[in-house]
Amino acid sequence: LVFPRTSASMNNAEQPALYAFHIYGTVVEGGDAIKALPQGGSGEGALCPALTPDGLDARRCISYLTIEHRGPLPDSLRLGPNFYGCDRCLRATPQFAEAKPTAEPAFQPSDELLQMSPDDWRHLTEEQYRTLFRGSAVKRAKYDGLKRNICRWLSHE
Repeated sequence: LVFPRTSASMNNAEQPALYAFHIYGTVVEGGDAIKALPQGGSGEGALCPALTPDGLDARRCISYLTIEHRGPLPDSLRLGPNFYGCDRCLRATPQFAEAKPTAEPAFQPSDELLQMSPDDWRHLTEEQYRTLFRGSAVKRAKYDGLKRNICRWLSHE
């Protein structure tokens, strides 16, 4: 599924803060166009593998592949420092390039998560998964999906 580059009624200059979210909304709502993506080095490939010269290729979206996708990951997928989700599309968008992590306590990782080593992740049990991610959106990936992601992440470390 590739959403082609086209012009849209709302351009970057009119609503720059909504740029990346417009891409999400188009994908989720099934719209027929996405905003014209940044040209040159501010998006395509290097920061977001789903951004191609032809538009957004949802089959290459790391968030989709590591959270919603059931089954094996593509052989070419390298997860980098993360094994769940992705924010590369935000970093590929000029308006979010300078975003800083929040200090909001509700969004901070638990001490248990921060203490996990690569070896701890490798040996994560289903019971540990349930405990670590109780009430968390991480559970959308399911235990088997998260273990699949962890194995891929560790294989490239």
